[in-house]
Amino acid sequence: MNSTAADFGLVREAVERAEGYDTVLVFAGLTDDVESEGCDRADMRLPENQLELIRALQPDADTIGIVYTTSEANSISALETYKELAGDYGFEIVESGISTTADISLAADDLISKVDCITNLTDNTVVASLPTILEKANEKGIPVFG
Repeated sequence: MNSTAADFGLVREAVERAEGYDTVLVFAGLTDDVESEGCDRADMRLPENQLELIRALQPDADTIGIVYTTSEANSISALETYKELAGDYGFEIVESGISTTADISLAADDLISKVDCITNLTDNTVVASLPTILEKANEKGIPVFG
């Protein structure tokens, strides 16, 4: 599939396959036409597709938590994109900024008490501590997308 538009057939298929399971892993990525070292990423629609998929998998969800590193420009940019788009899908973004991996545990605990699910950005510091977030979210039954 080489398109940046959301493929609602694939979203439907993902939802159908997820039904009846307690735990579902969702891997989202880029299509061949936008994934390359030299490609301008201004047309990347990952946030839109991910928000659409979260809405389909969690129709009653209101809030999405995002942990991000306050000194990573890519994370701040991605967070702003999610915040701009979230309302179009009926979501509110609840953010928790961190400085180091030492902040992850507290940030995860704080978010988990406030959100219906968590999404993960391509944030180097957060990704390095993703097992901590996954463990804490799993203990409380909070899905993590990324």
